[in-house]
This record gives sequence, C-alpha cells and structure tokens, in this order.
Amino acid sequence: MDRPKGRTKIRPVPDASPTPNRLHVADTAPLGAPDAETIRDVGLDRALHVWQEAAGSRDVPAWRDVDLLKLPASLRRGTMVADYDTARDDFFIRYWGDDLVNAFGIELSQKWLSEADHNGVMTSFRNSAHTTLERRAPQWLSHAITSPGGIRRVFPVVRLPLIDPDTGEAHVMTVENIEMSMAFFAANDVRYQL
Repeated sequence: MDRPKGRTKIRPVPDASPTPNRLHVADTAPLGAPDAETIRDVGLDRALHVWQEAAGSRDVPAWRDVDLLKLPASLRRGTMVADYDTARDDFFIRYWGDDLVNAFGIELSQKWLSEADHNGVMTSFRNSAHTTLERRAPQWLSHAITSPGGIRRVFPVVRLPLIDPDTGEAHVMTVENIEMSMAFFAANDVRYQL
C-alpha cells in the first residue's frame, strides 16, 4: 500500500485499541534496507561510525570496545544489545533503551529472547541477528510496524555485530532513532485502515 501524501483524514477503526498509538501489540514486518538518505536523516550513519571506530583495525569490534556514550542520546535510547549464547541458541537482551520501552510498552532488559513476552516486536530479530553475526557486517533494515489501531510506522534500523576476537563471544547491537521516526509520523499523520 502506498503511503498517502500529506495529512489524511483519520477514520475510526472498529474495535480499535484504547491506546492506538502504542506499538506493544503490533504486526511487525521487515521491508528491506532503507535508502542512504534515510540512514543519514535518522542518524544511523553515526551509529556505524561509532562501530567502525570501536573496531579499529579489526573487521568487527568486541562488545568491550563499544562506548554507548559516543552515540547521540536519541540513538542510545533506541539501542538494544543482545548477547548470543551458542549453547542455548538464544539471545540474552543485555540492554533495551528507554525509547524502546516507551514505544513498544515492554521492558526486555536482562531477559532471554526465547522466554520474553515481546508481543511480536522481536519476531524478525532472531533471523536477522543470526545473519548479522554470520556475515560479520552491518545489516540495514526497515521494519513496518502496524499497531492495533491501524497506525503503520516504518522504523529504519542497523544491526551491528560485536565479536570478541579472543573468546568468540558474540553480541548484536541494534540501533534505531525511535524519537525521529515517531516525530515524522506524528507530523505527517500517516495512518491506514486495516
């Protein structure tokens, strides 16, 4: 479905959630990679720079090399870091930024992905995280998230591999600018009737 141009009239949605803007019970679908302009506009190029700086002469940095404080606050609040446990074939969510808590209405810090009640928000994470670690390279994605009230938002994200050269411990850092994505959609009032 093409995005409507400019402001659209909001039609009531039957049986809509009392909190239609919340994304805590949402349909999530990967859309492919965002374009270079979008990556720059939402500041994800800055996340890539911090990752490359942490890597130094290596192709991939270790988690211990990354300083989250070098990310702008708007990106840090939309960051998630997950440790990959090969024995469990599962991810332990080490860090789940405040903007993720606010946007999705869930707190996933210090939880195993397989045991967390994430309401579908993390459905596409597992496959793309494995791909990120296997390729040892950044993975650019756009996710379409549609709330129960029919509001569809697109969130560009970058998944960054973090692999310790000595121990092989692997982590995936996902960065998105929730604040900017939400502001864009609020300003353009993009909604779809389901």
